[in-house]
Amino acid sequence: MDTPHPADDSEPNAERARGRAWYTRSVLSRLANPFELSDDPGDPAATTPDIEHDPESGDARYAVVDELGRGGVGVVFKARDHDLRRDVAMKVLQRQGGTTGTIASVDDLDPAYLGRFLEEAQVTGQLDHPGIVPIHELGLDREGQLFFTMRMVRGQTFGDVLEHVVKGSEGWTTTRALGVILKVCEAMGYAHHKGVVHRDIKPANIMVGRFGESYVMDWGLAKLLDAATDGGGTTLAAVSASLNTRSLVQSDRQEATDSDRDSPHATLQGDVVGTPAYMAPEQAGGEHQIVGKRSDVYSVGALLYQLLTGQPPYVPPGTKVSPHMVLRWVVEGPPKPVTELAPKAPPELAAICDKAMARDPSARYDGMLAMAEDIQAFIEDRVVRAHQSGAWAEFRKWVRRNRAMAGSIFAALVVAMASLGIV
Repeated sequence: MDTPHPADDSEPNAERARGRAWYTRSVLSRLANPFELSDDPGDPAATTPDIEHDPESGDARYAVVDELGRGGVGVVFKARDHDLRRDVAMKVLQRQGGTTGTIASVDDLDPAYLGRFLEEAQVTGQLDHPGIVPIHELGLDREGQLFFTMRMVRGQTFGDVLEHVVKGSEGWTTTRALGVILKVCEAMGYAHHKGVVHRDIKPANIMVGRFGESYVMDWGLAKLLDAATDGGGTTLAAVSASLNTRSLVQSDRQEATDSDRDSPHATLQGDVVGTPAYMAPEQAGGEHQIVGKRSDVYSVGALLYQLLTGQPPYVPPGTKVSPHMVLRWVVEGPPKPVTELAPKAPPELAAICDKAMARDPSARYDGMLAMAEDIQAFIEDRVVRAHQSGAWAEFRKWVRRNRAMAGSIFAALVVAMASLGIV
């Protein structure tokens, strides 16, 4: 398979397109009229947020300071929030074709394009977890420019962390980096509990802060699962139906991959969505109906694979392979085993990776928290279920963790047996 699957032009899709157009218009209408507007132009309730591109200006609430990144749908800026006196990250919808500008009319843009942007803000805004960056505001400024603001994260990507592990720089070790993957598992466990699948977990979408905080970023490809609820009684399936998640949502690509579209780390846009090197086989094959929580488990396993081997799945270091070629390899078979590329890797971690990246989704961990439990067990020198289990394994791990106590007990047993004439 060299290209994403073509879209279906059937009548049901046309009906969904009309639904998307109605939905985006209704949301934009609410954003443009956040209050019951007064007839008095001077009434504060009649105003909408404004964006100023002069950082020194205090006339608008937000002042754009610098550009941080650019993708297929939006541009991310560092902005100053004058009202709350803080820096925020601001994502602004750009015109189709990659040019930034205001939205003169909803009809000027494809409703699916608008919907993707709205979807990312709304889904992320429902995920209240320390490992997921909170959304502050979704708005439409006076010039008709659609944007949302979120916490400004200062730090580095997990890709940078992986490079530090290889070089042994900045105090990064395999165990320390494993702690970041553990936090990713916990954040994704929460998202899955809320019925949200990420579908584009990769090193570039994991941010590591200066004080140990870790964040799962870029929810533009999020898929809402039918069976989940949002905790308040409203089914996310209803939201999914109104947004037509599968056909609306596409992912913004990182600035680095956007400048190199042949990078194996570039996010493909179309019906097959995600980043090939970290994509589960069912996702790479376009089997949308079975893409779910265990697809994200596979992707986190791919993070662990790269940590242990020093390279992404399917992509040897220093090579340049097209994303479509990597996509074909993912569909055809598994990557080289961890034990082949990294013979000295801890066998427990290799077993965790193998289980998480099993070709058959049913053979993977049944959820992120199960994977997190095995990672935590390795860190604490307890039995890793993916590697071995049973009373004897538990006993050996207990002895390793409690050598002094085990030695004392053994010595006491020898003395007791000697006194009884057994030895």
